[in-house]
Amino acid sequence: TYDTTVGISEQNWTHFVFRSVENQVPVVNADRGYYSMITDSHGEILADLRTPEGGSGVVIADVTLASGDATFYTKVGDWLGWVSLAGFIFFIVYQSMVEKRAKKAAPKA
Repeated sequence: TYDTTVGISEQNWTHFVFRSVENQVPVVNADRGYYSMITDSHGEILADLRTPEGGSGVVIADVTLASGDATFYTKVGDWLGWVSLAGFIFFIVYQSMVEKRAKKAAPKA
């Protein structure tokens, strides 16, 4: 990557840490613009290099691959998102049904 602003690069490396934990894989981010890093499969930053003015450097670390034990999210996959969406739609429909029943039951003036 070539992130030229500090803010974007700082945001990216936090995402990379979470992605390594979420998927239990090491992540390597080679960024010429600001921040390069290597994480292990638990999200620990093993090596990093900050070059706020842009520049070259080498980041080296020994990483082990994940054991293959999947996290809850990787086991469930996108089902969690679909169940959440279905619940959201259910509550929208339910709320409109409750409001319609309340209007019918309300005394007319």
